[in-house]
Amino acid sequence: MTDLVRPTPGSGDIQYGEWIGRIALALIFLFNGFGIVDQSRAAQELAAHRTPTALVPLLIITGRVLQIAAGIALVVGWHERVAAIFGGLCFVAFRSIPSLPSHIAEIHAPASR
Repeated sequence: MTDLVRPTPGSGDIQYGEWIGRIALALIFLFNGFGIVDQSRAAQELAAHRTPTALVPLLIITGRVLQIAAGIALVVGWHERVAAIFGGLCFVAFRSIPSLPSHIAEIHAPASR
């Protein structure tokens, strides 16, 4: 019988799995950040939901810069917890701030019944 030993963090298999996961996740961020994944649909949806047209390019560029920074931070392993918290806060900001004009317009729109 072989003894089943739970691997410790930083040992063999876990170390390689951690790096594969980091690089795979970082590639998603980097592909979006460098424009390999097209952002025109995201820009159209922002404009369709009444985000001011002048803000759409600024939001897309800001998102790309943050995605490049997050991708590099993931690969390098720079302050993982800080990067995760910052990434979560950025996600909330980029999901809620552009949708505010849309929700405000819906609240103040006359009822069409």
